[in-house]
Amino acid sequence: MPKTKKIFQMLEMMMENPSRVFSVDSFMDKIWADGEADINVVWVYISSIRKKLAVLKSNCEIKASRGVGYSLHIKDNG
Repeated sequence: MPKTKKIFQMLEMMMENPSRVFSVDSFMDKIWADGEADINVVWVYISSIRKKLAVLKSNCEIKASRGVGYSLHIKDNG
């Protein structure tokens, strides 16, 4: 199960830079600097964040840019 602190750190990175695409490597360098993670760990955390945003009925969503990374966006409710 993903750790809350790391989830917060990932969300913080994305919220400080809305719409910026973050590579998996950038998450690993910033949050798992000790090298304790691989790409699969980042995927699990992204999945967990998406589920939490859905439960909260947030107007934010995480979009994947295939082969590039992930970014946080405000949903268009119009």
